[in-house]
Amino acid sequence: MRSNGTQLMRINSRGALARLRMRPRLFFGSVVVAFLLSTWATQLLNLAFTDAMPRVEIGAMLALHRAQSSAEAVIFRGGILIERSRHTIAGGTIGCSLGAGIGAATMLGLGLLTGGATVLGTPAATAIGCGVGGAAGISLGAPLDQYESAL
Repeated sequence: MRSNGTQLMRINSRGALARLRMRPRLFFGSVVVAFLLSTWATQLLNLAFTDAMPRVEIGAMLALHRAQSSAEAVIFRGGILIERSRHTIAGGTIGCSLGAGIGAATMLGLGLLTGGATVLGTPAATAIGCGVGGAAGISLGAPLDQYESAL
């Protein structure tokens, strides 16, 4: 005589076999449903993009035109500002370069005389020379840019 445990195992194994037989059908059915849904979703997205693309293109063109016109105005005003202060800018640039060169050369020349004791001060002397020379160049160039015009 068999015990109840073996009968339960046999029943459970039959149920497991039945579940295994059902799984391929369920799997293939779900694959078919997924395929149909993906095809439908793809068609829906294609229709949405086809309808929206002309609007997006027009919006992009308007944004580009607006950005270009704003940039042109800013560049034009900046060009006017630089043109009206070109002597001041040039004087400051040349003065800074000359002042930095004089400061560095002075400190390195003193470094030769003192055995290198002043060489560590060269960067500070260069910065001070640039500031003093730039201020002198600006003061010489600014009067050349003083003429009557409204910006």
